[in-house]
Amino acid sequence: MYYAYNDMDRAIADYTATLRANPEYVDAYINRGIAYVSKSDFDRAIADYDAALRINSNHEDARYNRGIAYMRKNDFDKALADYDITLKGGTNRAKAYYNRGIAYYGKNEFDKALADFSEALKIDAEFAESYANRGTTYYVKKEFDKAIADYDVALKLNPNLTQVKQHREKALAEQAKTVR
Repeated sequence: MYYAYNDMDRAIADYTATLRANPEYVDAYINRGIAYVSKSDFDRAIADYDAALRINSNHEDARYNRGIAYMRKNDFDKALADYDITLKGGTNRAKAYYNRGIAYYGKNEFDKALADFSEALKIDAEFAESYANRGTTYYVKKEFDKAIADYDVALKLNPNLTQVKQHREKALAEQAKTVR
């Protein structure tokens, strides 16, 4: 309940009380981990996801969310390992490809990032953030036409992505320099 109202401290307290009563309740570990991530307390989040995975080593949400926490800590190798496992049988494949793409981007492995953003888009063609991040990856690779095209689609799908508007303007300016 408190999580829905963005009161993470009270949400964490509730999940902690739940876990005292039922220490095997996997979803409480996962939800408390999500609350910790929202507070940028990644080590505690990872500890909760680890606890959930000790109870159920195949729990996709625990592994997927642990990947997010590792990624937020810039521990891209551990994030990639979690996403690789998630992708082997998971139902959250578009988001897992997307997040793995971000992890590859964080490691400056841009071709792998592009491949994963594209895989996410094969699964969910309306995933605006995947277009946006693929566009940014094209931008870094100085493929401005492709970057602009992806930014255009992202903005068509979600006009509220203000940062994408800024990236698009930069790409247009860089493209204009190459035409001269």
